[in-house]
Amino acid sequence: MSYAQEPRNCLFIDVVMNLYSISCEIRGKHKIGYNPVWEEWLWLQFRNGEGMFCNLCTKYAAIARNKSGIWVTEPCTQFRKDKVKKHSDSEMHKGPQKQEDLGALVSAHSGIVQAFEQTWSAKRQAVEGALKILYWLAKNEVAHFTKFDSLKQLCIDLGCTYLKELNVSRNANYSSHRVISEWLDIMSQVLEEAVLKKVWASPAIGLMINEYTDISVTKELIVYARILCGGEVHVCFLKIIQISDGTADTIVKAILSYLEQAGITVSRITSFGSDGAAVMTGSVGGVATRLKQLNPELISIHCTNHCLALGVSQAADAVPYLKKVRKNFDRYFQVLS
Repeated sequence: MSYAQEPRNCLFIDVVMNLYSISCEIRGKHKIGYNPVWEEWLWLQFRNGEGMFCNLCTKYAAIARNKSGIWVTEPCTQFRKDKVKKHSDSEMHKGPQKQEDLGALVSAHSGIVQAFEQTWSAKRQAVEGALKILYWLAKNEVAHFTKFDSLKQLCIDLGCTYLKELNVSRNANYSSHRVISEWLDIMSQVLEEAVLKKVWASPAIGLMINEYTDISVTKELIVYARILCGGEVHVCFLKIIQISDGTADTIVKAILSYLEQAGITVSRITSFGSDGAAVMTGSVGGVATRLKQLNPELISIHCTNHCLALGVSQAADAVPYLKKVRKNFDRYFQVLS
């Protein structure tokens, strides 16, 4: 019988209730004094000269929200049924009760649980191996969708036979494109969380933004953070955000939305680095100008690498040979793209 079970009325309880009604003191609407009938809550323990204790909360070292030790290290001396019921329904008591019920369930089905744990252990090892393969492919910029199966098979041939557990059946396996995409999303969330912890700990945060168009002609915004970590300056990749267009309004909305999602307030952004384009640094409606309206302390910086690229490009236009070479490279790019 678990602690949650409560026996129904019986002759013994009726007799005890009659004795209790004679011996207890009545104050207001409540009878004051310990009633043995309350022991229908099997977790209840009464110690003479002390008070009432909860066996379950004591067993699992439960702690109340107010950090009180009543029912565990200190007795409850309010001998009223409503107080006993209140503890039984409390969050403090529900946790130990669930643990006790789960323990009873595991004990009753220990054979099934043990068999399940062995199966899950094998599956877990296979999934961990698959994640390592996928991480290696992504880290080395190898096509993960097309090369995952062949690299997995190579690992199996080299002795990692536990990876065979990824094949559940002929038509179901953990190597499909959908599963790989989900694993990549999970890994990115874990890595992003680790980076954000460093960002949150930094006393100052600098944002570096660049807008570009990828090979699929999708406009994207790449976001980096420049932070202080252990007394040294670090640059961290934060996010690639898809945007509908390259206007300042769209870029500002995308930045603010991400900062809110990442738990970073605009007041903590001390600098803003960009390529210096008008949409980024325009004095009227540029991205930096709009961010300064939210944080007047923010400093806008024109990226030195972009400045150098512009300088070299303009200098090359003054040299006929270099101008011709640049035109040829532009043509090659157009053909290949």
